[in-house]
Amino acid sequence: MAPSQEKASTKTDSSSSRVKSASHLGILINLLLLFLVIGVFYPSLQNGFVAFDDNVYVYENSQVRSGLTWGGVQWAFSTLDVGGLWHPLTWLSLMLDCELFGLQPGGHHLTGLLLHAINTVLLFVALRRLTSATWRSAVVAALFAVHPLHVETVAWISDRKDALGALFFMLSLIMYSRYVQVSGNVARTSEATGFQPRTTAWRPMTSGCYWLVIFFFTCGLLSKPTVMILPAILLLLDCWPLQRLESAGQGMRFEAIRLLIVEKLPLLAVGLFCALIGIYGQKKFGMLQTTAQFPLVDRIPNSVISCFQYLVQMFWPAGLAAYYPYPRSFPILPQAGMAVAELAMSLVVLKAFWRRPYLAIGWFWYLVALFPVIGLVQIGSYARADRYTYLPLIGVFLLLAWGAYDLTKRWRFQTFILSVVAGIAILSCAVLARQQLAVWQNSETLFRHAVESVPENYVAHNNLGNALVRGGRLVEAKGHFLAALKIHPAFGAAHYNLANILTGEGDLAGALTHYNTAVESQPDYADARYNLGIILTKLGKPGDAVVQFREAARLKPNFVEAHHSLGGALVQLGRTAEGIVELIEAVRLKPDFAHARNDLGIALALSRNPSGAETNFAALTRLEPLNADAHYNLANSLSEQGKFKAAASEYAEVLRLNPQDQNARNKLQKLQPETSP
Repeated sequence: MAPSQEKASTKTDSSSSRVKSASHLGILINLLLLFLVIGVFYPSLQNGFVAFDDNVYVYENSQVRSGLTWGGVQWAFSTLDVGGLWHPLTWLSLMLDCELFGLQPGGHHLTGLLLHAINTVLLFVALRRLTSATWRSAVVAALFAVHPLHVETVAWISDRKDALGALFFMLSLIMYSRYVQVSGNVARTSEATGFQPRTTAWRPMTSGCYWLVIFFFTCGLLSKPTVMILPAILLLLDCWPLQRLESAGQGMRFEAIRLLIVEKLPLLAVGLFCALIGIYGQKKFGMLQTTAQFPLVDRIPNSVISCFQYLVQMFWPAGLAAYYPYPRSFPILPQAGMAVAELAMSLVVLKAFWRRPYLAIGWFWYLVALFPVIGLVQIGSYARADRYTYLPLIGVFLLLAWGAYDLTKRWRFQTFILSVVAGIAILSCAVLARQQLAVWQNSETLFRHAVESVPENYVAHNNLGNALVRGGRLVEAKGHFLAALKIHPAFGAAHYNLANILTGEGDLAGALTHYNTAVESQPDYADARYNLGIILTKLGKPGDAVVQFREAARLKPNFVEAHHSLGGALVQLGRTAEGIVELIEAVRLKPDFAHARNDLGIALALSRNPSGAETNFAALTRLEPLNADAHYNLANSLSEQGKFKAAASEYAEVLRLNPQDQNARNKLQKLQPETSP
């Protein structure tokens, strides 16, 4: 072999060995990250459901509980009924859990844990592909894996949407890095990326990898609409570490920027479409707050404070809670100081961009990813939420990892020092995450912790009260409802829950007062209107009750009990025809609603419709075979139609179930001449 050939062979072998070594290292780090996530979060498998949206998302949602069905799939892609949100893939994920695990919460928690573990590995893979910096990428992924602020997304079944959306976000990043590499849009080999492009030309978007980016992005949007940040994040990555603008000379810089933006237009179009659906749904169902409820003069300072608080809790994760109430006031000096600090940080990283681009990219990743949930468009009554940091904090972790490496690159023992610091940070986060995980054990532990962690947390008091009610501890629960009202006197939910306890105690006058206050403070509170109608009925005011039942049914068209009670009240008022319409609707919505079947049968009998009465009483006897009254009423409707033999059979069944029923005995005896041969 010629010397030149031997050299080439040696170089090829060396290169192949390095690639194999890097591949083995990547696999090892992936395994370590998986073990890290499982080691910290496996106790979540023992946690239960929490009464904080888990009811509407899973265990009280008939569509989800039924598992994967064709009807369920159609519902998932069409419904906006839960909070006005459109996230069909999240629904399908929860349906799959019910298909596999039923209503065993451990199975649902297992899916959340696995999604977080996969997201951690995918984040490492994405950053490593983008930057070729193995250990810094691993540190970012490890911090993402175990930071206490991310416990909420892992431990809360109802936050499946964040974990699932992040999965497709990470896959989009990986495919985008592949797209840039194979499409030749990087004009030179970059030390930051290590890419080997095939051509220096800007090529049209014909790459299969690009269409996979669009596909995964769309899946992310169908999991959670806030994944719409992806196009902006990709533009940041174009600047660093992909350095796609480096290919253009000074005169071509603006043309290059234009091309990069045009490249993102398909993503922007898909994102805009999903955003409009989300805004429509949340506005329709009252989740999109108006400026009258949350004025801009409050939203802007709350956004500034939240942005700062997330950073504080990233470094010092204390006082975490499932709910942070909106501040009553915004002191000017603290918010001004926070705004100045955030602005100063933005200016500093921009000034340092050409020397240390990762600072700007990390910082603006944080701001961009936080923007949809920062509160300028206010959804619900949260001031902020831990789950909102799931994607944004990646930017800060990136800034810190690359910044620490850059800061210490001239230090002796750099590797040792950084390893120790990173190890301490990761271990500390892991310990705190495990502690925070215990908070999510059940509804009581969750909201008791929130009450203790956040002063004047009226929502936590209310939800803790609900948890105590379910445990039968009504006196303690009542105290928490009163505490919530002391903090927020117009809080409709606390008035409603307190009224429920007073109703159980027989204090109908007190219950009436609190139900009225709940409705006044929250006019669209359908459940409060329904219970107010029940109290008015008990107090002998069916006319007033009709008003409340009708409004409850209007607010929640599928509110079966409201239609049923409205029908009953109308019949009581002598408006039988109107009442029958409402009772028919109740039965249509819930065919196995025995009470509604009975009342509809009685109303039809009163309106001289024995055939209709027969249909409903017959259905009732199938639902409740041991219900003697149902058999008696069925017999009456049959007898009225001249079906004497069938009627006699039903009267006989009544006597079998209740031998002391003299009315049934008398009527059976009267039918004997009609039924004898």
